[in-house]
Amino acid sequence: MTWECSSTARGNKTDSTPGKRGASSCGPGDHAGPLGQSPGAIVNNESSEIIRTFNSAFDAVGAAPGDYYPEGLREEIDAVNARGYDTVNNGVYKSGFAMTQEAYDVAVLPLFETLDWLEDRVGGKHYIVGNTLTEADWRLFPTPVHFDAVYHGHFKCNLRRLIDYPNLWACTKRLYALPGIEDTAFLDHIKNHYYASRAVINPTRVVPVGPTLSFDRGRNTKGNRWRSG
Repeated sequence: MTWECSSTARGNKTDSTPGKRGASSCGPGDHAGPLGQSPGAIVNNESSEIIRTFNSAFDAVGAAPGDYYPEGLREEIDAVNARGYDTVNNGVYKSGFAMTQEAYDVAVLPLFETLDWLEDRVGGKHYIVGNTLTEADWRLFPTPVHFDAVYHGHFKCNLRRLIDYPNLWACTKRLYALPGIEDTAFLDHIKNHYYASRAVINPTRVVPVGPTLSFDRGRNTKGNRWRSG
């Protein structure tokens, strides 16, 4: 299976075939999805549906075991997903791309209200829903792993840092430590992409050297200039 990231706004397409690491990062106006057998035909570009498909569609052909959308937790997962997407996953973009003070205030305050709420939910547990690893954790994960490196400064989401939320910080590091996850989070690429590609926010395209992060509990972080720990 191959992947494609296309930007209708910029009129270009980037092949994200496995093995072409760092070929593309999708943002607003971009659409990513698995390509079907017909040349260039994107099967689906809705991330919430893709993750749900991957949860079970390939079980019969040797997919790794695991159910991240267990029936008994679905209502709670859906509720967390809905709030998390609107105010956190999408909230950082609404804050960062706000063109007026009013639009920024409307986006950034609910973002931190939800982070506060999630911090309380994770307290005393390892995960967000049912104290078991679910789709809710994975859907949230890309935002925390980018947060202090990009969103806090570049998108002006600076009321607090992720590391100021000890429960969410621990949860993010716990997910990062799972097999295969570290190889999807190349912080140099993430920062270079955001700071260098969005001139409307960062006209100089200068990429900051920091922050010093700590995801990996002491291991070297492949592809990153600074240590995660």
